Amino acid sequence: MPWRRSRSARPTSSTPRSTASPGSAGSWEKPVSSTRRCNTGTPCWSASRPSWPRRTPSCAGNPPRLASSCGRSGRTSRLRRERDGSPAVAEPPAGACRSCARCGAGSASLADWDERVFRPGLAVVGRQVEPIHPFSGPGGHMPVVTATAESHSGPLARWRRSSYWYAGAVVVGSVLIVLTAINQPYNQNEIQQIGPYDSGSLAEITSGTRQPPLDPLLGAAVQHLLGEGQLRQRLVPIAAGIGALIVMSLLFRRLRLGAAGPFGVWVMATAPLLVRYSGYARPYALPLFLSVVFVYAGQRWMDERRIRWLVIAALAAAGLPLSRVPEPTAFLVTAGLVLAWFAVRGCFAWPAAVPLAAVAIGAVGLVGYPMYRDLASQTTGALYDPSPSRVIGGFDEGVAEIVTAQLPLLGSWLPWWPLTLAVVVVALAVPAARRRLLGWWFFWPLLAAPVAYALAYHFVNPYPFELRPYRARSAIFVIPPYILAVVALASAVTNLKAAQRWLRSAIVALLCGALLTQLTGMVRVLTTNEAPDFGQVAEILTQELPSDAIVLYDAPSEVGLWRHPFIATPRYMGHTPYTGNVSRLMKRPRKIPERGPVYVLILDGECSTSAICDAPSRPWRHVARGWHVERRFDRFTLYAPDRPADGRGGAIEAMRAFGDAMGPELGYPAYFAAAGLLTAIGRPEQGRQLVEAMYSEATPQVADDIRRIADVKGIDPFR
Repeated sequence: MPWRRSRSARPTSSTPRSTASPGSAGSWEKPVSSTRRCNTGTPCWSASRPSWPRRTPSCAGNPPRLASSCGRSGRTSRLRRERDGSPAVAEPPAGACRSCARCGAGSASLADWDERVFRPGLAVVGRQVEPIHPFSGPGGHMPVVTATAESHSGPLARWRRSSYWYAGAVVVGSVLIVLTAINQPYNQNEIQQIGPYDSGSLAEITSGTRQPPLDPLLGAAVQHLLGEGQLRQRLVPIAAGIGALIVMSLLFRRLRLGAAGPFGVWVMATAPLLVRYSGYARPYALPLFLSVVFVYAGQRWMDERRIRWLVIAALAAAGLPLSRVPEPTAFLVTAGLVLAWFAVRGCFAWPAAVPLAAVAIGAVGLVGYPMYRDLASQTTGALYDPSPSRVIGGFDEGVAEIVTAQLPLLGSWLPWWPLTLAVVVVALAVPAARRRLLGWWFFWPLLAAPVAYALAYHFVNPYPFELRPYRARSAIFVIPPYILAVVALASAVTNLKAAQRWLRSAIVALLCGALLTQLTGMVRVLTTNEAPDFGQVAEILTQELPSDAIVLYDAPSEVGLWRHPFIATPRYMGHTPYTGNVSRLMKRPRKIPERGPVYVLILDGECSTSAICDAPSRPWRHVARGWHVERRFDRFTLYAPDRPADGRGGAIEAMRAFGDAMGPELGYPAYFAAAGLLTAIGRPEQGRQLVEAMYSEATPQVADDIRRIADVKGIDPFR
């Protein structure tokens, strides 16, 4: 209900207006005639004047809620204060939503408001909250509220300490991201991504990666400015990951979540997924950062209605589909729909929600759809198959993929999966946490981004899951909604009653377990290479082998599966010693030098079909006849001959020996390469006999698969 100033007495200079008792000088009266009620039946209060946008009430039974919970229909009130105990000026409070129950957000308890120092429209005196009438008269002059020493030594001190915890989390997360970027080797996808960056052609930079142009352009600009380097070429995702931590800290700090905000940022800063893929030179951390920027700018726009925040939100929305298409599209569409829905329900004012929703939907139509069409034109085949026959026919298979592949993958990267599941379930089960979580408008678009992509990947993806499985890098978008669930649950701890002390202790233990158990994954990210280290390979080959050596490289995998290429050249080494990829030698056998000692380099099976070494390993512990292990390092094995093998003849013998040891299913490229080299040196009949012997040794199914792949790739010199 409106508060008005009592005209019977006026406060004196010796009486602090914020501490005046009812009926004394400076007290506030509640006119019964102006009382309004929420749909819950409890009285409501509001503050308004004709020159301000219309305020909407919040329940008086619960203290006024934050703008993040229900939104504000007018400009947010601001508080100007001085740190030295000088008088602080309180401006008009902002209303919450029209209907307290319909917004779905949890209300704050009195204990929470003790944490929210100098809340606009309220005076904090000890642990009591007193409303401040926004205007002392028709002129709209605001009263002066003297900040007491208790307010400075209590809530203000806690507010400052929370700022230190926020800063500490950001610093720790930044250090972890930088260390990971330094320690983790570049994988094949990253090498392919940064390959065109040294070009001076914008068309080559933007089209060489089959990605939206924003990330390649930023990466190329950094490379042209700072040069190549392990850390410098990952500077864009590093900055995006650190920026995401900073913006989330600003968002939680603005929501006045008490200790729950810093705790959530600490969980986010030590999340293995975020730390690993914030140092990954592909567009995953950048769209995540832009999503968080859109959320923060949108929240500031809803609170303050300042055009600069709407402009920042528009820039972030336009940048999202320019960095990545699938998840940003789902994020922006869901954001527009949720904002419109909240406005329809009366939680947001239309003048605040409609522009932000229009920005989100407009970015999809004006930027997202053209980017999708451009990427589709660069890709052979359909990007997705939404036909009913594909969805219905592959429904069982898609569910099986989610249960057997995606969920275990998430469990390996998020905290120990029972705790992760328990955090989500308890956050939805505890009423205060559920209301707060579901009342945040930005929770829904952040959740829709990874969920929509996962469903599309498993149900409308035209490619077999074995060829293109769901990778952990796509799961980085799970982090923000998970952190919001953690923060909502942590903030609900203070709202539990004294009789629920056991529940409070259980929730605290659960949250601490969620934080501590993910540290094991963090240690794994820092100490274990996710991809084969071709930098170490180049160092060993160039320093320990003769410069005229012939190195035959292979990554054994089953018929039809991708084989990891040799990517040490040209990033880590030149063309000496010669290193040939066995799976490609049959097309250019004459490139093998005529003279030089022969060595064989084999990549482990878990890396042979995956750029990040997450494929099931098929152990092969045999040693080819006439060869021995020279050295094992990282995920590689270097073989040397028992007797000197030289030139092209030694290469033929090496490929025949390793083809026999691996068998036709894994070693068929070695047979084809040896046959091609025999044909090149004038012995085609021996090559033909070698290929026929391979087919006769293979099972009928494997032989048919080899013939099919040979026809598609043109690797059989006799077909």
